[in-house]
Amino acid sequence: IKSFQSNTFEDLDAHLERLRQKNGGRLRGLVLDLRNNPGGLLDQAILVSDRFIAEGPLVITVGEGNRKRDVKSAHASGTDADYPIAVLVNGGSASASEIVSGALKNHDRAVVIGQQTFGKGSVQVLYDFKDKSALKLTIAQYLTPGDLSIQSVGITPDVEIVPATVSETGTHLFADDNSPREKDLDRHLETPGGSLTATPDEPAVPAPVVSILHLAPPEDPAAENPEEPEEAPETFTYDFETKLAHDMLAQATTLSRPDILRDAGALFAARAKEEEQGITEKLGAMGVDWGTGAAGGSPRADVSLQVKGAKGGVITAGTPVVLTATVRNSGTGSLYRLYRVTSSGNPLFKNLEFVFGKLGPGQSRSWDVTIKIPQDISPRADAVSLSLSDLHKATTAAEAKTTLVMAELPKPHFSYSYRIDDRSGGNGDGVLQLGEQVDFKVDVENLGPGKAEEAVVSLKNLASQAVYLKHGRDEFGVLKAGAAKTATLKFQLREPADEVSLRVSIWDQRLGEYLSEAIKLPVLPSRRAKTERKSVRAEAAPGVSIFAGAADNMPVMAHAKPGALLKSDASFGKWLRVQLDTGAVGFVRADDVVAPSGQRKPAGTVKMAPAQAAPLLSLALPPLVTTEPSLRVSGVVKDERQIKDIFVFVNDKKVFYRSLAGLPKTELGVEAPVDIVLPLKVGSNTVAVMARE
Repeated sequence: IKSFQSNTFEDLDAHLERLRQKNGGRLRGLVLDLRNNPGGLLDQAILVSDRFIAEGPLVITVGEGNRKRDVKSAHASGTDADYPIAVLVNGGSASASEIVSGALKNHDRAVVIGQQTFGKGSVQVLYDFKDKSALKLTIAQYLTPGDLSIQSVGITPDVEIVPATVSETGTHLFADDNSPREKDLDRHLETPGGSLTATPDEPAVPAPVVSILHLAPPEDPAAENPEEPEEAPETFTYDFETKLAHDMLAQATTLSRPDILRDAGALFAARAKEEEQGITEKLGAMGVDWGTGAAGGSPRADVSLQVKGAKGGVITAGTPVVLTATVRNSGTGSLYRLYRVTSSGNPLFKNLEFVFGKLGPGQSRSWDVTIKIPQDISPRADAVSLSLSDLHKATTAAEAKTTLVMAELPKPHFSYSYRIDDRSGGNGDGVLQLGEQVDFKVDVENLGPGKAEEAVVSLKNLASQAVYLKHGRDEFGVLKAGAAKTATLKFQLREPADEVSLRVSIWDQRLGEYLSEAIKLPVLPSRRAKTERKSVRAEAAPGVSIFAGAADNMPVMAHAKPGALLKSDASFGKWLRVQLDTGAVGFVRADDVVAPSGQRKPAGTVKMAPAQAAPLLSLALPPLVTTEPSLRVSGVVKDERQIKDIFVFVNDKKVFYRSLAGLPKTELGVEAPVDIVLPLKVGSNTVAVMARE
């Protein structure tokens, strides 16, 4: 079952009937695969659970303080109770799939095989408001039979399958599954003790009955080749979990979960031994002796960690770094199955595995792990520690620590302006009218010190049914520092509207820098252009605004000083369309210009208006490692228009705010100094400095 939709139970019922007909009218067992099932409709989860459970609660919904209990119970009629069941789950099994697997497990109706599930047990309702905003409110949680909470806990499998990989590019044998779960999300909801009935002495997450380390097959490159033919829809392929579940059910003589687990003990042990042998052989091919031996003598592990790829002790974003762990046995006895796993607050350096195997007295071995540092990483320092483990726990005190310092790449800083070119698909006045198909031009400039690697411009329709986007994305590729390019996006106004709401976004797919803003475009009644080629001179003091369209509520794209000569090719009522040196067209009010007299030379110039950009923060990089309880951050914030405010977060706490409204403006815009002392806590601190227009 991939998800719980309105037809899930009907499809399950039909499929069970087909299986019965195919197998002579009866089933010997059922494997229910809920892996990577994100959930769906609660009523369908209840119906599926009820199909296999004759009595008792299936799911309990409780509000705050264990009030307003709503119990959904099973019914004896229509229950399939004549064959054993196995349920497959993993970290992608959430919500409704956890309700089903929890009900079947807690009623001892099915054996659960796989990994700990996601842990989504909260109930939300959505309240819509007249201003088109909404509030999503958590009002309750789901409990499985026995009043066991799912929230941030999940369903623990009876048979835990720990996927392992062994290859030259990386080894994963010992660390926890890295799949994100509810408990890993920021500000996730917790249930104290993991259940409403738990006591402090009870574990929040029960242990599996058995755990099997499974050597996952290497990824097949052909699987991602779109030219490879897909398997027929009816083709079924056994993977490790499915085969284990099948064999467990095939030998089952009872429907009871505890009895099935007890009777399958030899099967689980045999499969675990087979997988262990495969891992040993794989490591042996890489020069690691993963054999076992009796404890003896007094082994001693001396461990060190070196970093390759750091220049001057600093790792540059976008470059690979090699961590080399070296262990020497300076004792008198051999070490068996020696390995180490890293611990770090940075996911890049967390749960890295170094495998050494057998290490006799006087022997040493090194293991390399290569990490590619992302291009978009910010300046940071991370502590990394490595602890050793071995078969006989003779090295539990051995540990090595280091600090990795990373420097960011020079980043782009985008500015933009927009205009409507409707000369080919409309009347040419730079403003929207019903039925027009327009080119939406976005002029982008990189004001930052670094180049954009993969610059993209996109246009999103914000809830307007009148707009049909024909081409909503344009890719620039590389946009060097100081360079400018124009994106051409296309849309059509198909229905009447007073205005159109859109969102313009510009970002670099590699470096993560972005600029996004919601805009509103006016829609005017249709009007015809009057073609008239002539020259006009800017007359109004202190200058003439040149608009992006023939309307007062279109953005100003340039300013013409008094005396500047402009070439006009069309008029729209009180507006004249003029040509700019950039190749674009703009619009001026007819009252702001006059016909040039005599042979006077142009006395003024046309200057493009400042493009829209986020304030530019320039900060001196403070020390990334300190023993002080505070940190001083200094620099300057600038903008060509205005700055609303500046604020600072340390981790998730706002520690500083200052309004910058009313700063004096010069020809270069506005600027303000930044000099802030920030409180720090012991450990990792993430500092975010933000300024708004």
